[in-house]
Amino acid sequence: MADELVLISELYGSSCLKIELDEAYFVKRPDDRCIFQVPISDRWICGIQKNKPMVCRVWPFIVMTNPEYGYPELALFIKNRINYYIYIDSRCKGIRCHGKNKINKDLLSEIVQISMRTKKTQSYSTCGLDNHHSEYEIIQPNLFSTKTTLKLRS
Repeated sequence: MADELVLISELYGSSCLKIELDEAYFVKRPDDRCIFQVPISDRWICGIQKNKPMVCRVWPFIVMTNPEYGYPELALFIKNRINYYIYIDSRCKGIRCHGKNKINKDLLSEIVQISMRTKKTQSYSTCGLDNHHSEYEIIQPNLFSTKTTLKLRS
């Protein structure tokens, strides 16, 4: 994760990061959203898709190799004969899977692959507007407003 933070800092400036003890966070906007979220149609999506850190790619899922949060029978997901325990961060306000309210094996498999860094691109674990993400590029987030400046690529 340190290499991802260095990249984000180099690309967007260190003012978009908040570092406390041994943890780093993206600065939040006044509306409590991530500084990099931008409104597209009726959704808020990540405006740094190509540089989105792994922790953001898998959020709100937490992938572990031991059942740290209990309920091992409910959290268990087996991939390539390896046991993974997948939990959902309690701060998540709801999960929508491409308009459906269910989590499938493809999504969980992708979350495990991204967590283990064997896959970077998202297919199932993103908002479903990926074809449109490449059209937008964040220039510089405005830390003092609820708006983010976007530039449409030609």
